[in-house]
Amino acid sequence: MFTEKALNFFGSGWTWLVLKDGEPEIISRPNQDSPLLENLVPLLALDLWEHAYYLKHQNKRADYIQEWWKVVNWDDVERRYNIAS
Repeated sequence: MFTEKALNFFGSGWTWLVLKDGEPEIISRPNQDSPLLENLVPLLALDLWEHAYYLKHQNKRADYIQEWWKVVNWDDVERRYNIAS
């Protein structure tokens, strides 16, 4: 679901795993918009601005996302979740 949300997001922005009312939710937001502005708790973020992937992956956002999953720090995501819940 996270990958699909990121792939279907048009333009520059972010895809986030957040806590909303104590439940995990995946959202995408344009530009610099932060889930903090909506009182959501960010747990994980994927930068979808072209500067994050263009040099290595050109316009292949799917390749970038696939590689990104290899470096996600799940211990840190779990720590954030435990603190927030």
